[in-house]
Amino acid sequence: MEKRLRISAAILLSLATMVPAQQSAPRLLQSNSGNLGLSLEYWSAGDDKVNEFVVPLVVQYAAGQHLQFTLVNQPTMASLKRTIGNSKLSGLTDTRFGAAYWFADESLLATAGVSLPTGQTALDADELRVAQVIAMHSLGMRTNYFGGGLDVSAGLSAALPAGNWIIGTGFGYVRKGNFEPTADFGDYDPGDELSLTVGFDRGLGETSKLLFDATYTIYTTDVFQEADYFRSGERVLLEGRLYFPFKQFDVALIVRDRIKGKNAILQSDANTNVLKLRQESANSNSNELDLIAEGTRTISENSSLNAALQAKFYSANDAGALGATVFGLGGGWQTRLSSAMRLDLGATFSIGSLKDQGQSTSIYGIDLHGGIIYTF
Repeated sequence: MEKRLRISAAILLSLATMVPAQQSAPRLLQSNSGNLGLSLEYWSAGDDKVNEFVVPLVVQYAAGQHLQFTLVNQPTMASLKRTIGNSKLSGLTDTRFGAAYWFADESLLATAGVSLPTGQTALDADELRVAQVIAMHSLGMRTNYFGGGLDVSAGLSAALPAGNWIIGTGFGYVRKGNFEPTADFGDYDPGDELSLTVGFDRGLGETSKLLFDATYTIYTTDVFQEADYFRSGERVLLEGRLYFPFKQFDVALIVRDRIKGKNAILQSDANTNVLKLRQESANSNSNELDLIAEGTRTISENSSLNAALQAKFYSANDAGALGATVFGLGGGWQTRLSSAMRLDLGATFSIGSLKDQGQSTSIYGIDLHGGIIYTF
């Protein structure tokens, strides 16, 4: 039993980070589109190497003036090379269907979605090692999560003008479905998610804009073998954006900070030796700060160039793990091949360090990506 608890605790810590990347709010479509891409990402940390080959597929369809649908999947091949051996994880990810409806004046948006469990679950030991690495927030890999259960989501958001300001608020709910995270682990029921967002949008003259959003998310308790088993700490996401022109560039400056509270884990009562769900004494989550500068320059009627700088400052958690400092430099080119087809190409080079138990490991990464967007 004690051995099973140690193994389960390791799995749970990995599951706490193996979640889909947060999706941005849908935009009102001007046309239908299909996006087929290719992405190759490589990271090196000492003797360890990890790479991903991803084929992202996105289809967006507008059914009338106010209703639109989205389909997303990204088949992935990921591999991890270490001195102790190589591991692989490949296949489809979960397939996400989404719907968004804008009410008549576009000040109220309703969303709904379902994530079908088409991705890999019941991972073996080698696959779990890969999943834990690609889930690291400091790497920011395109596929950071393969599969879970049947998830259902719903949300509602509103925006109201107030002079030069637009004030917005919204909430979202995700019902997480059961799945088997690792082979022979058994059926696991992850807790649901409830989020509340408030924000504002203010125009600064005719060409500049300032935006700010704050999102608070709480999680219900995970259940395993009909007993409370784990509860993820609440999360606060703060994000500010400033858009403005600078010489021949349209510039965006972005500041994003993620703060996560302590998890609740199974702990043995010192007096009764009974296992109970208690808040951990040391926070196993870390603070994550992203600073991003992006610039886009139009070079012709059909083509544009973009450049981006990114800095990640992730503090170590209370156990001295998960710390990271990463700097990235990237650029891209977009061109219209025809009236209905656009080509996007880009590359990013990153360098930094990971911090664990007072030790620092140098890392670097390369991300090459491209895609064709067809509108219809």
